[in-house]
Formats: sequence, structure tokens, C-alpha cells
Amino acid sequence: MFCLSCKEAPARPPPPPRRPPPATAPLRETTAPPIAATTTPPPPREAVVLGEEPAPRRGPSGGLFVVGFAVILGSLHGVLEPREWAAFAVGMAVTWAACTWRSGEPPPREPTAAAVEDVPEVSGTRLSDAEHAEGAARARLEPLRRGLDAIEALGKGERRGWDRWGVRDGIEVWFHVNEATGVKDSVGVTTVDAPRDAVLAALDEKAHSPEAWDKQFKKLTILETYDARLLDGAGRSGLECALRRYEYHAVFPTKARDSVCVVGVVADGPDRAVRCVTSADESGDGGGDLGALRAAARAAFDAFIAEIDAEPTANGWTRVGGEDGVSRFLRPSDDGGKDAMSRGVVRAPASAIDAAIAGAADEVPNRLERMQDCRTTVASRPSGGLELPDGWAPSRPFTVDVLTYKKVWPLATREAVILGVCATKGDVAVRLGTSVDHPAAPDAGRVRLDVRASGYHIRPLGPRETMVTTVSFVAPGGAPAFIVDRLATSRTHLVAKIRQLDALGAYL
Repeated sequence: MFCLSCKEAPARPPPPPRRPPPATAPLRETTAPPIAATTTPPPPREAVVLGEEPAPRRGPSGGLFVVGFAVILGSLHGVLEPREWAAFAVGMAVTWAACTWRSGEPPPREPTAAAVEDVPEVSGTRLSDAEHAEGAARARLEPLRRGLDAIEALGKGERRGWDRWGVRDGIEVWFHVNEATGVKDSVGVTTVDAPRDAVLAALDEKAHSPEAWDKQFKKLTILETYDARLLDGAGRSGLECALRRYEYHAVFPTKARDSVCVVGVVADGPDRAVRCVTSADESGDGGGDLGALRAAARAAFDAFIAEIDAEPTANGWTRVGGEDGVSRFLRPSDDGGKDAMSRGVVRAPASAIDAAIAGAADEVPNRLERMQDCRTTVASRPSGGLELPDGWAPSRPFTVDVLTYKKVWPLATREAVILGVCATKGDVAVRLGTSVDHPAAPDAGRVRLDVRASGYHIRPLGPRETMVTTVSFVAPGGAPAFIVDRLATSRTHLVAKIRQLDALGAYL
């Protein structure tokens, strides 16, 4: 360094005197004795306390970071070409590796219960796990299980306390007075020269007219079906399990009667079966109150039709693309997400398109919903009584399904409980779904999505041409903006995906 005024180097102070080195003995060459095999090795350089894990040691990541960052800056020169995109991706990968590289780090441990409780919930109501739903169903079916056991015991001749009345028309009749009701209970025993499955088919009221069993029998409605495996027990397997409503005509002086019953059939051998019918409380089924389902279906239907009948731009939609005659639209929603719509002509009959969409919903994976992992039907309820506007009428029973979606980083596992609604107006069909409540207990690992009204509007233009419109109103569940945009944009391609269904290959 030079002085600016005289151009001469300034005088430096003399350096401090150095201390003399300590006196040491002169070095001598020595020969170290060999180390015995039993000599204790020296302790490690880092002490490890019992019960604790050593702290992870970080590797030299500075060089990797500089290289990766330099590649990124080089790739961003001008408009990114394919080769520059590749360089950008490599730079990002190297930079990420530099920031996350570890050496000597122990494997991650499962989080404790306390740690899980401290993690904030993303958004929405957390949904239950399948084990909770199965446990609730098993508890619901416990009276049926006891009835099956009792009928099986009576069929094997265990009739203590029963009086034998006699034989009539080849049927041996036993009875006793029920202490709880004061009414006579009866048992009839006979032999039928037919296979087991034929007898079970003859006992099924669905296959016969109401007059086949009871002259006063008016109507049978299947409210819900259960997994018959829930009836599996010691030495037997479930064949059928369903919730039914039986309605009867009035017999003077009584009023019209109806009953809600759970019907179960189990097999306890290759040629033996037990069938039981027992009363159940309709309000406790997994599908929810029928009035609430009708209200949810009507609200979703009105919101859906309002978008179909109006011009998209008049309702705030922005056109984001139009490939091969399919128009795609997006619109910001009130909950921070994005609504999606697509509209285009599919060259196939309307009935074939409706069937193809239904078939895709049963496939794993679903061709139209690539992110869907599994679909489980938890309830089926009658759609009668649903009053829809302008000549629309429900065409199928309500279904309540639990949909589980694949995990997308950084989202938690997402699920939705969807009420399925199908309606027709002449030759026009609508298939849509909306979220409903579910009685299962919450699960910390999943987030429930809120689906306001999503579905398909199918309007024939001719024998082999159909206008199909898809609308999706799905709350994002606390997802970051780039995930919301990606998911919403992907749903604007639904009409194009319908064209690719294998079931429509003969028409397209």
C-alpha cells in the first residue's frame, strides 16, 4: 500500500520479538516395542454417550453448490432451448445434491406420537382410515351375527324350551312364547330336494313378485350393501350382506307397515348355508340421512346446470386452450383454488359415452382420473324423492364412495367422500359428484378434499356425435399455488381423455 501524498512507502513498526522455543532434550532414535494383540485400541476421536446417536457429519458441499449454480446461470442465457433446458435440470440436480448431501448420517427414525401431534394440519377435515370404517360396520352388523348364530343352532336341533306342535304339509313345527314380547315364536323344519344355491335363490325376495311370499308385501328397496366378508367367522364365510326396506299394505285395522332390516347369508360348509333377517336402525348407516343426501344432490345439480346452460365467458371462465376442437377453461374459485371446464364433440353415441365413463370409474387405475389410487363404495341409497328442475329425473340410486388419491409432494394423502348422482332429461344425461359427511373417525395422515360439483354433461348431437362438457369444482386443500395450477390444468383435458377410452374405440 502506498501513501497518496508522497508516493513513498510508509514506515512500518518493528515486529514484536519472538519467544524462544522451549528447551527440549535432543532427539534420539528409538525402537518402539510391538503392540500386543490384547492391547486396547485408542478411543475414537468423537465420544459417544450411551443412549444417544452421534450428530450427523456434513460433507464438503460448497464445491458442488458452486458448480450447480454456475450451470444454472449458464443455461438461463436467452430463451431456453432443449439443450439449455437439460443443462438447467442438471444444474438444479447438482445444487440440490450439494444442499442436502450428508455423510455418516444415521437412518431416519419413525416420528413419535408427540411429534405427529405437533405437525400442523394442511387444510380441511381429516378423513378416517379404512380400519375405522370396517370396525364401525362390524359393530353395526353385530345383531345380525347373533341372529345367524341363533338360527344355525335351531337348524342343528338345539331347541331347549321349545314345544313341538306337530307336522303340517311335511313341515315339522316348533313354538314357544317370547317372554319379552308375549308373542309366539315358531320354527319350521323340512327337507327340500334341491341344491343349496337353488334354495337360497328361491328365498331371495329380489327375484320374485311381492305376492310370492306375502300377499300384503308391497315393495322392496335395497338401501345399502356391505362387504360380506364382515360376516366371516369360525368355520364359515359370508355370501351376502345388505340393508333393505320392506314395505307392506295396510290391513284393517292396522296402518301401512314398513321395516328396515339387515339381511345376511353365510356358508358353513360346501352344502350348508344360513340366512338371517334382523331389524336395523336406518339412521346409523354409513351413507348418512337420506334427506341430507337429497339436499346435497340438489345443491350440486343446480350449481352444475348453471354452468352448463350459460356461456363460459359470462360466468367468469377464461379460455386457456383449444386442441382438436376441445375448448379448455379455467376460473379462480372463492376458496383459493381453480375451477376447470372442458367442452368438445366426441364421435360416439351418448349411451356409449355414458357407459364408458362408468366403466372407467370401476377401473384401477381410472383412465380419466390418473391421480386416483382406489375407490370404495360405502353406501347405496335410493334416489327416489329427489326433485330436480325442468324435467330432470334421477336415473340411478345414490352411491357414496371414498376416493383415495396418490400422494403428490408436498401434499398429504388426500381423500374425498363423494355422493354420486345420475340424472336424465330425455336423451341428455348428467353424471356428477359432490362431497358429503362421513361418520368415520379422523385419521391424522389424510386430508379430506371438498368437491362442490364435478361431473359430465352428455348431450347427443346425432346418432354418432355427442357434445360432452366436464366441470370440476374442487377445493385445493391447502396446496401451494403451483400444485393448484397443475391439478386444475390437468382437469381441463377430460374431454380429450374421454376420446381415448378403449370402450369408444369402435366409434372413434
